Amino acid sequence: MTEPLKKVRTGERLRIPASTYNAFIDAAQAHRNQQGALARTGRDVAPDGTILVRNDTGVDQSQFAILGLNGPLFEPTSLQAFKNHPRIVKAIAPATGTHDNMFVVLAQPIAAGKMGRAYISGVYLAKVNVTDAGHAYATITDSETGYFTSGASGPVQILWKESGTGQKWAQIRLGGVASSGSGACFIAEVQSLCSGSPTPGGYYNCYLKSLDKTYWKTGTDAIIGTGSTVEVLNVVESGTTKQQLAVGARLVCWQKTDDEGNTRYVGVPEYGFFSA
Repeated sequence: MTEPLKKVRTGERLRIPASTYNAFIDAAQAHRNQQGALARTGRDVAPDGTILVRNDTGVDQSQFAILGLNGPLFEPTSLQAFKNHPRIVKAIAPATGTHDNMFVVLAQPIAAGKMGRAYISGVYLAKVNVTDAGHAYATITDSETGYFTSGASGPVQILWKESGTGQKWAQIRLGGVASSGSGACFIAEVQSLCSGSPTPGGYYNCYLKSLDKTYWKTGTDAIIGTGSTVEVLNVVESGTTKQQLAVGARLVCWQKTDDEGNTRYVGVPEYGFFSA
């Protein structure tokens, strides 16, 4: 059988078999389809889990930087206008309470004011400030584009990380994560009172605790660690000016979303840690 893609020597008469010509057509169509898919990535999430963002942080950002999503670059007034505009998203330095579940990891370096691709879902590399070697999740770090912060819960799942604590490279999973922060409960330990005027009753700065498998089913407390610091509302004191929990008191708490889309923690004290 004649090789359909055999090369021709100089001076040799050119004969193009039907199978060769059809292979050229298939290759051209495949290239056209690929170009069409790339063109559409400005409007939709690409097959590699990236979207197109503009770096609005004011400074150049390196690959794997973490940015918060700050709304569409184009703000059309109708559905048709939205369809006609590329879905480019503005990206800024992440802020806790605003971008807890709205962030990306840059797939490439992006200069200030320029556009590029960023990961919004999938498995990728990123820096994580590991505060406890046992942590399996991470959250954004306020005003920090260089790394996530590890915790007992969070929207980022840590699949692998370098050993030890501090800023470490990690393999992370973005999007669709069955995080322990989704519908699960946490144990929080009071570190200090939240300040304000008037006194914000029931609000405490707390560490989210972890469980140590070494002490499971032993006489030693298995609730350990000083993970991510979060604000927790003790619902028993909500709407008052009371702050009766002492440092070291524990609450069982849950994540809730407020009416503006901010992630909050609400909870109740463990038995014996509170008296009305």
